[in-house]
Amino acid sequence: MIDTHAHIMFPEFAADLEAVLERAAAAGVEKIVAVACDLKSCDGARELAEKYPQVYATLGLHPYEAESVNEELLKKWEEEILKNKKIVAIGECGLDYFKAKVEKSVQKKAFEMQLEFAVKMNLPVIIHNRDADEDCLEILKKFEKVHAVFHCFEGDVSFAQSLWAAGYLTSFTGIVTYPKAEKLREVLSMVPLD
Repeated sequence: MIDTHAHIMFPEFAADLEAVLERAAAAGVEKIVAVACDLKSCDGARELAEKYPQVYATLGLHPYEAESVNEELLKKWEEEILKNKKIVAIGECGLDYFKAKVEKSVQKKAFEMQLEFAVKMNLPVIIHNRDADEDCLEILKKFEKVHAVFHCFEGDVSFAQSLWAAGYLTSFTGIVTYPKAEKLREVLSMVPLD
């Protein structure tokens, strides 16, 4: 079993990280992908991947951090990826029109830059999408070679089917257990086995 989306480099885990990793292993989790979302967590994920054989890392900036995406940063990431085979994806990146205080145009540009970078580096992308379904799909159409998973999927059946038809994956979190998540459970019941 692989935990494909963990933020174990966050400060909340600092005090008992060793115990967290031990419990994960005891529960059958063989590998953990430490998913970055800001500059600090990019460093943290990489450091954990270097220290623990079962931990892998991603590099990416969440829509909240979109203003920090630039060519200089991507060049630095490229150097890190070429040195470290345990960096396995780009993300979490994407669009957030629900809570992000960053302008939509800035989010879109940062998302496109990270998608282009993922294609260049031949790495999959972990996408954060909140209330931006149409724009996410529109941008992804420009990057046909990208492999992506929509992390923490919250959309409806129609949007999910659009993603699956395009070859993208969807992942679901504990949100499916919320009493008011009937529509999400409907989507989950329709996920193709592949």
